[in-house]
Amino acid sequence: MIGQIFENTYGPEVAQWCNANNAYIDELEPQNGVRRFQIVAVPDPTLDELKTAKLSELNAAHMQAEETAHVVSSLGFEIDADDRANRDIDGILKTICDGTVMFCDYANQFHELNKAQCETLQAEIIQNAQALYAQKWAYRAQVEAAESVDELNAIEFTFSHLGF
Repeated sequence: MIGQIFENTYGPEVAQWCNANNAYIDELEPQNGVRRFQIVAVPDPTLDELKTAKLSELNAAHMQAEETAHVVSSLGFEIDADDRANRDIDGILKTICDGTVMFCDYANQFHELNKAQCETLQAEIIQNAQALYAQKWAYRAQVEAAESVDELNAIEFTFSHLGF
């Protein structure tokens, strides 16, 4: 039906067909006073448009990786490594002085930690966030360097978290 021309009017089934087949109806210049309509295929997006969409996908994947971040700490247990965990550790470090604190890990198990151990956790959380950004920039470079739709579609975003 692509390219088909209708004079004066077209039926609702034509519009339904267009909606189901990535096409639209374009009104042509009248001919001999008769309105004319043609079914036209929606053009495929350009490589640049697809790259823009892929970069949006990358941003969403990175945000998800940040929001669900967790790492195995060098202290021997898994910890949350998202923004909230970083704020929580920062708060602990501002109040712990020379004492200890009960810290709840990723598996909801408690560990008694001193200030140096909390500093270790904070450093690991920060290093993980930096590693996620490094992965994001590497993926962005791949997207920007893609020279074909197939090459672009082959890029999958899988973020990995550090283990210490």
